[in-house]
Amino acid sequence: MEQLAILLKSLNIYAHNSHNLCKGSLFFADHAFLADLYEQADDQYDSVVERMIGLGQTPDLIKINAVAVDAIKALPQNPPENKALFQAILSMHNTICQHIEALVKTPGMYQGTINMLADIADKTEANKYKINQRIK
Repeated sequence: MEQLAILLKSLNIYAHNSHNLCKGSLFFADHAFLADLYEQADDQYDSVVERMIGLGQTPDLIKINAVAVDAIKALPQNPPENKALFQAILSMHNTICQHIEALVKTPGMYQGTINMLADIADKTEANKYKINQRIK
């Protein structure tokens, strides 16, 4: 679950940065959508970390944040158009879905945790559709 927390924190930070840096003719729509993405990722991150604690784990939040920041350093930071930002965010969503798919197959996974992961996956897949529409 720690890796999922890292992925969600990376998405949160990157979508928030993209929200601040977006520009162009679709600025207002992109700006609003990116705000939705970073707020959703923040809520999901919070749910995962709280679940980890509830399950008796002690997540290293400083490490999670540091690894998340390192993970986004290679991504486009201020491209001439927003499409590159959305392509990077789409890739992050794909990775999150793959990670959740592996997590739910973990032996001994509690049904409540599976339900939480399913909710994150459901929202992530909906976002992937919206991002694909934006990239076209």
